[in-house]
Amino acid sequence: MTNDKLLIIRHQSQLREVAEVEPLSVLSTEESRLSRSEVILDMREFQQDIEGGHWRTSSVFLRKKAAQLREQADRTGATRLLHFGIAEVPHLIALGAYLEDARPIEVFDYDRLRNTWSWPSEGATLQMTVDNKPNELMSAGGAAVLRVEVTYAIADGDVEAMVGRDVLCDVRVRPADGITLKPGLVQSKQDIEAVRLAVRDALGSIVQFRPGTRLIHLFVSAPVSVCVAVGQELRIRNNPPIQTYRFRSVANEHSYKEAIRLSADDDRSADRPLTEEEALQAGELRATIGSALEDVKAIASAKADYAAAGPRWYETMLMDTDLVAVAPFPDLPPINAHVKSDDAVSPEPRRIEYEFSKEPPRQWKLSDQLVLALFRASGCNEERMQALSRLFFFHEYLHDWQDLTKYTAEDVGSFFNCLERIDYMADAYALLHQLDFAVQRDPDGLSTDQAKRLFLLDQVGLMISSFWAFEALPPQYEWQERRVRRYMNWYWRRVQIREAPDLKTAFVLLGREPKIEIAGLERTLERARVNIVLNKKRINDNLEIGLVLEDGRFERRGTSTALPLEQLMEAFAAHDQAAIDLFFNKLYEEMKGTGGALPS
Repeated sequence: MTNDKLLIIRHQSQLREVAEVEPLSVLSTEESRLSRSEVILDMREFQQDIEGGHWRTSSVFLRKKAAQLREQADRTGATRLLHFGIAEVPHLIALGAYLEDARPIEVFDYDRLRNTWSWPSEGATLQMTVDNKPNELMSAGGAAVLRVEVTYAIADGDVEAMVGRDVLCDVRVRPADGITLKPGLVQSKQDIEAVRLAVRDALGSIVQFRPGTRLIHLFVSAPVSVCVAVGQELRIRNNPPIQTYRFRSVANEHSYKEAIRLSADDDRSADRPLTEEEALQAGELRATIGSALEDVKAIASAKADYAAAGPRWYETMLMDTDLVAVAPFPDLPPINAHVKSDDAVSPEPRRIEYEFSKEPPRQWKLSDQLVLALFRASGCNEERMQALSRLFFFHEYLHDWQDLTKYTAEDVGSFFNCLERIDYMADAYALLHQLDFAVQRDPDGLSTDQAKRLFLLDQVGLMISSFWAFEALPPQYEWQERRVRRYMNWYWRRVQIREAPDLKTAFVLLGREPKIEIAGLERTLERARVNIVLNKKRINDNLEIGLVLEDGRFERRGTSTALPLEQLMEAFAAHDQAAIDLFFNKLYEEMKGTGGALPS
């Protein structure tokens, strides 16, 4: 013990705060002399998120904190990690899963009766058993259930309400016969190991005898120490995804709610380091994005000659008078008002996403992940990537004018109606500038209204592809509601532009923000952002789609064979773009009979 170094973790949450002196009270005299450092794991800021049913932000935070804990332990030479705290069960499971079992961690339970973190016993007091463990091979695919019961029993009805009856197995880890479930049942470190070994046995049987398991539903009623140990046993890099649950007894609601989903894909986000080859490719592709910015600057420079006359932004475009007659969003500024001749793309990658820095030199700073996402969205075609990059710049320059910048964007998602409006304006603004650029570059090829309309149709498709490039990998069941509406707006507009009889009708459509949405899905809150869960309907509710027709009437349709809304939501979750296209084609056919599918 004399060579040990301690790393003390104080886990703060809305359930309990741990004072600095509390961990010291359980250290022996010899341990108190050891070198030690401390990490505060503060989850209190996520209380509003989890009360609203949103867990992703806190899950990402925990994954990063676990990585920092491993790094700090390595850097300081800590040989023992000591955890003190009370937190949400899903958070504790996730912490254990992200720390992994290769990193031992000593977790202390708080004893309310004795008002101490010390263990009541120094020896084993608990025996565990595993019920319903599969022992015959079944290759069918599906979901499995694992219950870990130490404090309270997990009712069959509660499990069935969440996962239904059709499961591959329902394995139960519980105390051996004769031992009563109760708080404080775990009395020592040896008792934690007894539960750990039983969970390991249960998981091993599921993986071995139910190889078609695609998801394990994990229900845990246990103290902090056991929750962390269970998480460490999950081995999420090698096992099926794990769905955790939070328990709260609330009148007229299910006791359990879905919480963090743990899987090997947790590292699929932009935080994943790029390979050397990917970083090299991103560096080379910056030249393509730079060329797109030069195109935008050339367009802006050409418009500068019109500034003295003060025309509307669309009046400077080399198209016929139809666009002027439609007058889309007339108060938006001309492109030359916010593009400067010295604007450039920074050769250095930004760590995440992008920003437009106006401090000299004015530079667009883009992450390598963003560059590669644009390339993928363009079908790995550099010419299409250049076109998509122009759309990006047209859109983002307008956002800069709209005062949606890195300085004002914090929690902007809370203003979802405002954001939906300005996003649509920026999209339409970008599309019309893209058409203007194409007409200037190829006046003969785009000399007819039909050619211009088909070009717009193609660019809407390219823009939608860019939306998908920035989504997490499927299946993706929880979305910001405004993002789903943005997709639906443009899928609906695309089929309308395709069916439009002339270019002027397409211009009219672009100049109006669509109103289309899905009702009946379960909602969660993330820092006041509204999220929808695509595979969860509200209790006693049905899915419906509503839209405002072009003549101003409201149309509302329930799910049906012609309009299978459950299939549409599954297509969004699976990123099945062809299925979404098919749905909106069907929707157009349904709406065509109303007389309001297109402007009159």
